[in-house]
Amino acid sequence: MILVGVDGSRTGLEAVAWAVREAALRHAALRIVHVMPAWAYEIPEDAPHAGVARWMRDGAAATLERGAERARAENHDVEVESRLLPGDPRLSLIEAAKEAELLVVGSHGLGGFRGMLLGSVALGVSGHTACPVAVVRTVPAGQGGPVVVGVDGSSAGVDAVAFAFAGSRTLAPMPPC
Repeated sequence: MILVGVDGSRTGLEAVAWAVREAALRHAALRIVHVMPAWAYEIPEDAPHAGVARWMRDGAAATLERGAERARAENHDVEVESRLLPGDPRLSLIEAAKEAELLVVGSHGLGGFRGMLLGSVALGVSGHTACPVAVVRTVPAGQGGPVVVGVDGSSAGVDAVAFAFAGSRTLAPMPPC
């Protein structure tokens, strides 16, 4: 299963588009998740501020639906499911990625200036998950193309090559440069 986090941003939807293409290549299902504050997720309907929490849950549901629509538009053959998760986005995605073969996130979300280079969620999950993480800026036009992998001779490099070949359409390595 490929896991993709969405936050309502354009790059979040680009991550969904990239993730559904990768899911198709790997013959895997796609799980789209959105993480919201636990208090808004769990608050009783009769509690103070329940209206704010309901508004936040409605927005989260709309974000998930936009993500699912984008996934279906890219590839209607991939099995797609959506889940709303409570908590901190970084910690919740790291936990959810325990079940995934790949976690995909956008390069930056709805944040301000600091998110222009690499968002806090992308930075917070990279290197902390049990599976590889793909950080997507934009989805390139067209299908296919070469897969480039950098290795350093370590066991992590071997894992990187295996991961790259698993999603590649061609299994013949390119000659070294």
